[in-house]
Amino acid sequence: MDVRAGNQANIDFSLLAGYTISGKVSLPEGQLASSSLSVRVEAMLNKDYPPNGWTDIVIQQGQNYADYSLVVPAACGYLVRYSVKDIVPNCVLQGYYDGEIDVSQGNATNKNLTILTGSTISGSVSLPGGATAIQLSYFLTLTPTNRQSTTRQPLMP
Repeated sequence: MDVRAGNQANIDFSLLAGYTISGKVSLPEGQLASSSLSVRVEAMLNKDYPPNGWTDIVIQQGQNYADYSLVVPAACGYLVRYSVKDIVPNCVLQGYYDGEIDVSQGNATNKNLTILTGSTISGSVSLPGGATAIQLSYFLTLTPTNRQSTTRQPLMP
């Protein structure tokens, strides 16, 4: 729309019909939150931003899960992702619902997410031939990948 020539009138928008994706976000079985745990749940039609809908929830101290509900435009093929905003020992901070979600004809319920148990990768980095570091500190980035992946994509984006 070109507004260089002056004001424009009768520019109307209609809101899209929305449907709800809902479920629970749970810690691994038998684990309770040691303090309140903030989690964002997002739904997107592909892994690119922006998400089509999101909500922030809190798993309360002493609890194992919290319910989530978010409204998205009617469509099929939604990916639902959790992102933990706090550190949880031995847990993966981001993960996806296993499968695509269809809300083209109505609400999708019981789309439960479990925060994944992770493993620690540890070790040391040394300079070749026993060389001494010239700088006081170095920064390294470690990106774990799935061995079965032919494209060597990171496990979590």
